[in-house]
Amino acid sequence: MPFQTYSPPPPLSSFIAYFWSYTGKNPPHSRRLTLPDGSIDLVIDLYDRKTRIHNRYDSEMTLASSVISGPHTDYYITDSSSERSMIGVHIKPGCAGPLLKLPSIALKDTHVSLDDLWGIVATDLRDELLYSNTVEDRFRILEKYFLLRSDWSRPSHSAVEFAIASFQQSHHPESIANMVEQVNMSAKRFIQIFKDEVGLTPKRFSRLMRFQKAVRLIRKSNNIDWADLAMSCEYYDQSHFIKEFQSFSGLTPTEYRAIESLHPNHIPLTN
Repeated sequence: MPFQTYSPPPPLSSFIAYFWSYTGKNPPHSRRLTLPDGSIDLVIDLYDRKTRIHNRYDSEMTLASSVISGPHTDYYITDSSSERSMIGVHIKPGCAGPLLKLPSIALKDTHVSLDDLWGIVATDLRDELLYSNTVEDRFRILEKYFLLRSDWSRPSHSAVEFAIASFQQSHHPESIANMVEQVNMSAKRFIQIFKDEVGLTPKRFSRLMRFQKAVRLIRKSNNIDWADLAMSCEYYDQSHFIKEFQSFSGLTPTEYRAIESLHPNHIPLTN
């Protein structure tokens, strides 16, 4: 199988959504659009291919083969024309502290070469992955690495965990004002803690979760009433929904729906 995933058991399951692996020939598309979802991703290219990333203004960044992508408030585009063998870790929002030993705010809207963060450890990890025999072995290597090297003395703040869970609810998440009241702290203190651990303000994260709900509904619906979809995602109206969708993706909802993709947040582009 060209694309495989593995969900680790506790305690890693509280912090890591899944490990993934891709192996295949050059894809038919030359670029890939990545939509923001508040998470952090570690991507290791086992062919030692340089990573080229563009933002919405077409500014290019070239990084080493192993990259950490922080929580983004905007989409970005990656050169995918020569991808052959890659492995990665999809880290849940707000969980960088124990796993990467730094706050998510340090990675906001940026990509960092893993070598710059971990030094020789990043090289050793990549070599161990490269010379393993199977995808399952590679998943076990990553699992062992994070189990041994994570800082379990840095748990997420309970207020942040509560807020993330609320924002990710499918129906009527708590307003920020109600949330501040329930966690029994000042708005300023809550926003600062949330930004440090998640990398985004509560308001921005809430908007992202609403956008992600729309993405999921578009992908699983055969016949879409756009006005109904906008209302179900708690947008003011259809115009507000389209504007927000374009802001986060660079595409209109209808343009997004017309593009086939294996993953709702990774969209192939041909030009």
